[in-house]
This record gives sequence, structure tokens and C-alpha cells, in this order.
Amino acid sequence: MYCSKCGIENADTAVLCACGERLSSGVPEGSGKATASLVLGIIGMFAWFIPIFGAPVNIVGLVLGIKGRKSRNRGMAIAGVVLCIIGLVLTVFNSALGIYLASKGEYQLPW
Repeated sequence: MYCSKCGIENADTAVLCACGERLSSGVPEGSGKATASLVLGIIGMFAWFIPIFGAPVNIVGLVLGIKGRKSRNRGMAIAGVVLCIIGLVLTVFNSALGIYLASKGEYQLPW
């Protein structure tokens, strides 16, 4: 593997070049974040029913999707961001509706 900074050939298992430059490992940086964002976006589509779970899942997925946009899995990151935004909007709507109904006394607990 050749260093992009100085051009020196390094072993394929090397992490750092002799010049101190970090060598790329073949796995693009942020690809795990893109995948995690998509998975959290899918989970967020169901988690918004319970806002205490939906908000953190969608916020973490949104942050990971934004950070993973520069990876090779850009499409997965964008899909994760879109799903997390939809899930976050639904979570906020569900929370606001619950607060409104509870304040009006129109929502009775089942027990």
C-alpha cells in the first residue's frame, strides 16, 4: 500500500507510514455510521409510538447519518437521515398530542 502523502510503499497491514501519515484501511471511514443510521431509522419507525424511546433512537440515528454521509455507503446514510427525520417528527407529534389530551382531561388511563 502506498502512502498518499509521501508515496512510500508500506506493508498491507501497516496502519501508519514512516512519515507519520495514517494509511487508509480499505474500509471507508463512516461506513459503519451509515449502516447504523439506517438501522436506527428503521427502528425509529416503530419507536415513535413511545416517545421516550423514539426521541433518543431518532436523534442518534440522525447524528450518525449526518456523520456517515461521506462514506461509500452515502445512500444508506441519506436513507437513515430521512427515516430518522420522519420518526422524529412523528415522535414530537405523538408527544404533543399526548400532552394536549392529558391537559384537557380527555385521555383516561386504561386501569
